[in-house]
Parts: sequence; C-alpha cells; structure tokens
Amino acid sequence: MSSFSSPTALTVTGDPSDDGAGSFVHRLWGGRGEERLDILNLLSELTDPHKKAADMDDISALLAPLVDSTREKKAAADNHSEDMSEGFSVIETELRRAAQDLAAYERKLNPNPIATLQRIVLLAGLSVFMHASTRPFERAGLERRFLLLDASGEHFSPVAQASTRCVAQLIKDASEYLGIVISELLAQGYSNWEVDPIGAINVLLESVSQAPLDSRGKLARRIKDATSGAEDPQEIRREVCDELLREIEGNQRRGLDGYLRMLGIRSGFLYPLQKNPFKRLNPSDRTLEVLVMATVNVQLPPVEYRDFLDQFCDRWSIVVGGRAGDADLLAGGGANVPAKALRENSERFLDRLESLGLARRLADSVAVVGLLETTHV
Repeated sequence: MSSFSSPTALTVTGDPSDDGAGSFVHRLWGGRGEERLDILNLLSELTDPHKKAADMDDISALLAPLVDSTREKKAAADNHSEDMSEGFSVIETELRRAAQDLAAYERKLNPNPIATLQRIVLLAGLSVFMHASTRPFERAGLERRFLLLDASGEHFSPVAQASTRCVAQLIKDASEYLGIVISELLAQGYSNWEVDPIGAINVLLESVSQAPLDSRGKLARRIKDATSGAEDPQEIRREVCDELLREIEGNQRRGLDGYLRMLGIRSGFLYPLQKNPFKRLNPSDRTLEVLVMATVNVQLPPVEYRDFLDQFCDRWSIVVGGRAGDADLLAGGGANVPAKALRENSERFLDRLESLGLARRLADSVAVVGLLETTHV
C-alpha cells in the first residue's frame, strides 16, 4: 500500500505487517496452490524488475536504473493458520471471485500499468480488511455485520450517523474476537483456566519459549486486582482477557481493531482520514471503482442496479439502502435509519456511480452498472 507509485518489485517495502498481509493475499489468490488466479499473473507482469525498458511505463523506466543494484526481496514465510487450511470459506470464496472480476476488468481495459497496479494493491488491502473483519463471524460465531455506505454528503445526516455506528460495531467485534482467541489459547493448557489465570498464562508463555509472568509485576497485579472477589467464571475470563489485550495493544492500539481502522483509512475505505475515532464507510473514487469492478463480471452485459446491490452486499457486506430488506439488516446491528433516508442515499449513490462512468440511467427508470467505457482508467 505504501509503495505502489511505481510498478517495480525492487521498490516494495519490507515492513513486517506488509509482509504478513502480502503472504495472506498471496495464499488467498492461490500463489502456493493449483487454484492460482490470473490476478497474480497480472501482478507479476507489472512488477517484474527485469523486463525491458520498452515494455515499462514512463515512471518505471526512469526509476529502474536507480534501484537496479537493490537486493531483490525474498518472499515472506507462509503463515500456516487455520484459515484456508482445508479449502476456502464462504467469505474467502467471495474474495477470490472479486480478484477474478478485477483481473478480467484490467485485462479488458488494459490501462497504464500504474493505474492497474494501484487497483490491484487496493483490492489486496480491501481483501485483508474484509477477511480480518469477518473473523468474528466465521471463526467465533458472532453475528454477521453489514456496513452502510454513506452517500448522503452530510456529516450529521441519519445515514452518516448509522454508517458510523456500523463501523463502530465492526471494530468492537474485532476487539471482542481477540479476547475469544486469547481465552481459547489459555484453555489449551488449562481447560478451566479461570481457577488459576496466572498459571495458565505462564503455561502459554512457556509453550512459545517465553519467560513466565512475574507474579509481582504490574500485569500480574492488575489481573489479581481485576479478578479478586469475582466468582462468575465468565466474568473472570473476560477481565483477564481485557487486561491481556490492554497489555498487548499498549497506547498505540496495536490490536485487530486498531489494525482494521488503519487499513480502512489507507485503503480509502473509511472516512474521515484525520485522527477522528468515529469512522464511517465513504470510499474514495478509486476505491469505489475497485469495489464495483470487483463485483461485476465485465465479460457479461452491465447488470441492473437493483441486481448489482444484491451482488454488492453478498460480496462486501455493504448495503446502500435501495433494497427492501436493508433497513432490517441495519437494525440488526443497532443502526435504525428512516426508509426515506435510505432511498435517498441509494439515489445519491447511483448518481455517484454515474459520475464515475460506472453506471448509466436508461429509459423506464432502469439503471445499469458495469464497464460502460473502455477508455476509462
């Protein structure tokens, strides 16, 4: 995300978090299996540092000599988690289809390499965001969350406020999910670890060759204070996990919730960009283009707007307000929006798609979404 200004593999960063996310995307797109998607072939072509200057775009042709002696980046180690260990889940399958649709769009459009690379990197970031934000649903059995795309253009409109609540609930679920994961890890050593939290923590630390917790240290004292007098096992588990999360995250919010917020901003998915903690779903133009073109099949005729909204929701868990059941989906997550406001939001969203060349209104109040102009970059 931080180095796509030039489609040259030698300019990619070596940040550990970038490596982890890149390794996940590589695995999601079939980089180490037989189900390799064409988007990886396209990405490889774009970032090949050894291609001839005649085949490069102007910027890469100028930059290539400057990084010609740079040591090539080695592939990140594969992270063997339970995700994708036995095939692809429903969410992962949708994300793979998104990659297939975007690759077909890029092949048909054939724009300048930098524009294509930007869209591929954006899709990778969005895929990481969607996968990470749905772990509470797919792995922990929490309720599936839907995000409301705010097209109202007003900071304090009912739609903007509801969109903010949807994002806040998603972030809250991510924090709760980390607590569930910590509890499950502690239970591997102690099935009833709430009886001796410090002992269970030390068993976990020793299993990964880490020093045990100092019983006189600050963390141990906080855990003892938080659980003293508590009799309910669930309350003890919750208090201990909360203390461990606070210790892990520190002041920088390095947990899953903070990561989602950061990635959503960098991907142009969440807004505002400033350090305002209250984010809502209002994607940038480039990000919206990626979301749309990673939803529709450009090999087929453009789809009707109402059908597109169904596909958009199925793939990205995003609602706009143009469907009969959208209000109920949002109400399930605690976001109540007047039906009129949702209808108006859907109309404004369609206006925005039309202004970007991604939709067109036809006769009889019918609108279609898809690739309408092959010159669009």
